Amino acid sequence: MISYSLGSVYYKKIDLKLSKLTINAWQNLIGGLFLFPIAYYYKKKEIIYDDNLYLSLIWLTIIISIIANNMWLKLLKIDTVKASKWLFLTPVFGYFLSYFLLNEQITLHACFGTILVLLGLKISK
Repeated sequence: MISYSLGSVYYKKIDLKLSKLTINAWQNLIGGLFLFPIAYYYKKKEIIYDDNLYLSLIWLTIIISIIANNMWLKLLKIDTVKASKWLFLTPVFGYFLSYFLLNEQITLHACFGTILVLLGLKISK
């Protein structure tokens, strides 16, 4: 996220003439290089090649790294301030994903926080 955030600010500041996909690829490469020593330190001796691994890789590489990041870069070109407001929805989606995928309970605090986030987005428009 640090690599991505710094890249987004740099991209906006100097108005690069590269495609969004190229910038996205460089941001992911630099972020991955920073994480490589940490991943090597915490690695397990065995990698289990099952459906969970493949679905996770597809989700992280195609859905998040390519599609979502390109949508984010497009929003940054339109209006940086309005685009940044949508980042507040991240915990809300996290609640829903944890409920549907991990069968976790959504607490009253989470519901109250979601209402505040949605009200904040409504007010800030």
